[in-house]
Amino acid sequence: HMTVSTIFIWLIMHMDNYFVGKFLGAEALGLYTLAFGLAHLIATNVARMLGSVLFPAFAEVGHDRDRIGAAWLRAARYTMLVLLPMGVGLIVFSHEIVIGFFREKCEIGAVPVAILAVFALCRGLGPTHGDVAKGIGKPRILTTVAFWHAALMAPLLLLVAAAAGNLKGLTLHPSSY
Repeated sequence: HMTVSTIFIWLIMHMDNYFVGKFLGAEALGLYTLAFGLAHLIATNVARMLGSVLFPAFAEVGHDRDRIGAAWLRAARYTMLVLLPMGVGLIVFSHEIVIGFFREKCEIGAVPVAILAVFALCRGLGPTHGDVAKGIGKPRILTTVAFWHAALMAPLLLLVAAAAGNLKGLTLHPSSY
């Protein structure tokens, strides 16, 4: 189950690149990749750090449903306690952060970074679900959730990418200020 869930999670994390590249082109894919990487930097690193601690903790209390529920809720709270200020800061200061990282010559937009930061906040809770499933010895749960996530995400991405057209209105051109 872990191999199958890993494949589904990889699809979830990368299928957006396919649709952006297919419907918006290589240049838009490059800009999207930069914006995505910047927006998800926080969630990815925090989730990786927490995963190294949460899995053993969930495994220890995995036999007790009440304790596992309380442990997951506590982990979700602390995860959001860390992620929320960082994510809100990224959203509020996305323009300044983009200019600071990429200078004015880059066409990466602050609006896509801010939008992707909202999704990064939501994805920040994802790893705790996987750690619970692995910790209680039921990786099938992770596989099922990852399958349905990928299955529902694909048609939504298709619709959004097809409707998007181009992102020129969301870029940062020095002349737009």
